[in-house]
Amino acid sequence: MRRGKVPREKDSVGFCWVWAGTSLVCPALAAQNMGRTGPIPPPTPPGGDPGAALLVGALLWALVSLVVATESANQGMRRRKWGWVASFLVASGVAGYAFGRFV
Repeated sequence: MRRGKVPREKDSVGFCWVWAGTSLVCPALAAQNMGRTGPIPPPTPPGGDPGAALLVGALLWALVSLVVATESANQGMRRRKWGWVASFLVASGVAGYAFGRFV
């Protein structure tokens, strides 16, 4: 017996053969059943409705900018406050536009 080699029985199956056998059987079983459930539906976009995503994003941005504008006003930062108020107004306009397209 050589050093570093494990003795193997003649009828044993190696791990590589079992793994290769199962990896080839799974796609074969999947391919066997393809087309039996009916026609393939048309592809849908992965993101769903882009108008809904725009609406949610604009509403979240408006909320964040309103909170930052309020904190800036409380801290006495006038220029920063007006910048965030402008950001809130733009985000609100975008949300209104997206809501109109969504409905």
